[in-house]
Formats: sequence, structure tokens, C-alpha cells
Amino acid sequence: MAALRRLLAAGAALVWHCAGAHTGYLLHDELLCDESGQVCLRGWLVHDPHRNEIALDARLQRTASPGTIIISLEGVTPGGQPVATAVSVAVRGHYSEIVHARFIPQWPYETRWTVTALRFEPAPETDR
Repeated sequence: MAALRRLLAAGAALVWHCAGAHTGYLLHDELLCDESGQVCLRGWLVHDPHRNEIALDARLQRTASPGTIIISLEGVTPGGQPVATAVSVAVRGHYSEIVHARFIPQWPYETRWTVTALRFEPAPETDR
């Protein structure tokens, strides 16, 4: 009977630990634009704490030229330390272009992330 209690307690601790890390939707089929409204994405930005991966799956809604889209993120670690990172992806500038990126941030998987900005840097004229 004592062995069964230990087994149940261990199982409950494992379930509690796994339930503590939830997938975080930073964008959930939402429109995200730069300050000028010239460049917009619609899609998902997801933090998967089990793999400590941030993934962007979206479509370009507005832009006039090729360049680089930079999405800035800020977070807070479990210890309360503020951290920041960014997702950068090159685009050709076509309407409805698929934009896809994945990366692993250097901070712990429990970090709580928020989107703070989208910037667009046009490609130099020689690269177009």
C-alpha cells in the first residue's frame, strides 16, 4: 500500500510539473503592423515551452518592397529578470507571401514573452 501511495504521489508531481508549462500564443491569427502601417503580417507567433522554441507562421499582408521584418519580443524569466530578443525574417515583398521562422531563445523555457514591435528594413536598391 505504501508503494502505491509513493507511485501516485510521483505521478501527481509529474502531471503538475508538465501542466506548469503551457504553449503561449503571442499572436493568434492576428494582424501585426509596423508603426507606419506599411508592412503587416497576419498569423501566429507561438512559444512552445516544452522545446523552448518560438515559431512564426504568417502571411505578408502589406509591403511595397523586399526587405527584413523584425519582430521584437520582451520577456520576464522565472527569476524576474527582464530579457529581450527578436525574430528576423527576409521577405521578397509579395502580397500573401508565406513568412516562416523558428528559433530557440537563450533564456529558460519558463520565460513569459510579449510582442513589443514590428519593424521593417527595406533591402538596399542593389539587392532588389
